[in-house]
Amino acid sequence: MVRELPSLIIIHSGGQGISWDKLGETLWYDKSALSARNNRAVYIGKLRALLETVGSCELSNDTGYWKFTSDDIFVDYLEYASMDWSVEADRGQIERLLSLTMAGNLLPDTDYRWLDKYKGEVADLVIDKLWQCSRKEDAGHMPEFLIAVADAIFRFDQLNEHALYLKCRAYYVSGRHSSAKHAYDLFCTEYKEVYGKNFPYSFTELIEKEE
Repeated sequence: MVRELPSLIIIHSGGQGISWDKLGETLWYDKSALSARNNRAVYIGKLRALLETVGSCELSNDTGYWKFTSDDIFVDYLEYASMDWSVEADRGQIERLLSLTMAGNLLPDTDYRWLDKYKGEVADLVIDKLWQCSRKEDAGHMPEFLIAVADAIFRFDQLNEHALYLKCRAYYVSGRHSSAKHAYDLFCTEYKEVYGKNFPYSFTELIEKEE
């Protein structure tokens, strides 16, 4: 709970925060109102004590919603949430996004029942923005950038066919044919293990297809 509580608060800190009631409904849904209130008070106290040991930060509910803020503790999700995704991403945003997603999806080694929604939202947006940007780039001029984009997409969707095309195409047009074939073969092996059938495109068909 000492890990789950800050995760929940931080994810909501990208917006207005999370209310007392929502905390209780999410974390202590199986408790009575009194028990949930007592649990909230106990764990908020524990969390504040722990946060005092890690740096300058604040856990506040001045507006009636709990939020985490800090001037010197970097939180990748809050950095992601601060970006304006309502407009078409430019190269600078994509570079920033690539650095933020080096560890993969949101809380990749964590499984909370409320978390799937947020993981799905982050994965869908990241893949969409990276794919949109990649379609504007020439693989012959920007192979390393497109390989990085493909690898980032794979961190969210290990069998993403667009990412395979990007990576193989970037390797191939930059003269690294064996690397392209190796990436293709690894993908096909995993594809067969997951789906129980062969990947529908040969290496040549993949390289020559238009995305």
